[in-house]
Amino acid sequence: MATSIDLARRLLGAAVNDELMARSVLPVEGVTDAGLGNLCQQAVEKAIKAILAAQGTEIPLHPQHRKAQRLRRGIRDRTAHRRRAGGQGTVVEALVLLAS
Repeated sequence: MATSIDLARRLLGAAVNDELMARSVLPVEGVTDAGLGNLCQQAVEKAIKAILAAQGTEIPLHPQHRKAQRLRRGIRDRTAHRRRAGGQGTVVEALVLLAS
């Protein structure tokens, strides 16, 4: 099980990645302020969440993240059930879980 420090490290790594992406598009002609601003906003948001996670604060998840968690849980549960039954989980089953 991942600890809050593990989560903080992952979030901080993602924030640094967003910052690097923002810096890389700065010199590109035609990149809009909105596009650059979005990358910067994402970097700051992830950095703030990293601080909160490091302090042990529970971080509210975006609805898409909750859906992804349900999918991962569902795939793990389904795969374990299939393995016990001697079969394999399928991509179709994963997509059905995602859609539900």
